[in-house]
Amino acid sequence: MAQKIYALLVGINDYAPEVGRLAGCLNDVDHFNEYLTSNFNKSELAIEVLKDSEATRGNIIKQFRKHLGKAKAGDVAVFQYCGHGARWKSAAAFKEFYPDGKDEGLVCYDSRGPGGYDLADKELAVLLAELAKKDAHVAVLLDCCHSGSGTRNVNAFKGMKARLTHEVTKERPLESYVDGYYAERQKKKERLAIPASKHILLAACERTQLAQETVNSSGVFTDTLLEVLSKSGGGNISYADLFVRCRAAVRTRAEDQSPQFEPYENFDAYAGFLGRAASGAAHRHRVYFEVDSQAWKIDAGAVAPVPGIPTDSTKVVKVALYRGEDAASFAGNAAIVKVGPQTSVLQLDFPPDPEVQQYQAEITNMPAAPMFVYLEGETKGTEVLKKALTPEVGAALGVELTD
Repeated sequence: MAQKIYALLVGINDYAPEVGRLAGCLNDVDHFNEYLTSNFNKSELAIEVLKDSEATRGNIIKQFRKHLGKAKAGDVAVFQYCGHGARWKSAAAFKEFYPDGKDEGLVCYDSRGPGGYDLADKELAVLLAELAKKDAHVAVLLDCCHSGSGTRNVNAFKGMKARLTHEVTKERPLESYVDGYYAERQKKKERLAIPASKHILLAACERTQLAQETVNSSGVFTDTLLEVLSKSGGGNISYADLFVRCRAAVRTRAEDQSPQFEPYENFDAYAGFLGRAASGAAHRHRVYFEVDSQAWKIDAGAVAPVPGIPTDSTKVVKVALYRGEDAASFAGNAAIVKVGPQTSVLQLDFPPDPEVQQYQAEITNMPAAPMFVYLEGETKGTEVLKKALTPEVGAALGVELTD
């Protein structure tokens, strides 16, 4: 259990007319607040809430540093944002990182006023890097759109609407990013780099999708997340298992919305949610027989659940299968023979029971995912290192050079 949970909850409904009002963001913040106060002791909690006009760009940055910045080793820092998401033309200096030349981020209450700017992903990276120095358990929950569509999506069949506002086409100046962080580095002739930090991101949808609001005025993602947490004993569940259950549930409620959980810098995806102890079933994934393809499949793939299944066919991933209502009875073993983005095909090493259409699977071996390292420094030295890392040496060390 965490020593203390520092939570910064941000919700905005009352946007300017040209941005587009929302209906469920304040409810989402209230519901998550209720979850925290119902499942953690009061002495463990330090919650700061910003709603509507309180959630200006300046206030969000200030409270991120002031409030979440109090978290230290052993504590949890959680940032929740419910509101509009948007994309816009980023500073040209970021082109090498994102060829599409776009920023993605959060539309603050005053973002779209004269001289205002949204809170960009590259700015959140700076704030998270500052927080990471405290060595706290950091989680970010974003219930907003990450799509570049210029119109608000309305689902006429389900009465849902998307948390997306129009895209800004004017290029953003580099000095406008938080405290001139990137402009200062460019001025000093330093190599421009977006800070990386250890945390987990829980996002409502994929980069090109829309995050929907329900007719009951709540976010589909937040509503589903809290429901899954409730069914898991108030949150005794790992992030990886939470992701699998949450994604499956959201897909039954919203069209073209797939939540994404992304661990960064070796964040343990199998750690318990917000520092709680994960239940014994936390490492399990659903296995089912798909009639269309006449194949057994597992709810795990190259991009989900985190950390993901390697696509290299030489790296065999094996799983143990369990049956029964409580998934306590061992049925046999299987191997993943074909990896897809979200699901993979299994080859069972035992004849399945004709009466059993689903199993629970536990991954018994997971080849380590590759870590990309950038070589920077004196040219002669880096060239010597590259020559020394022959394919044979690299194979022995688990290192592979790429362009």
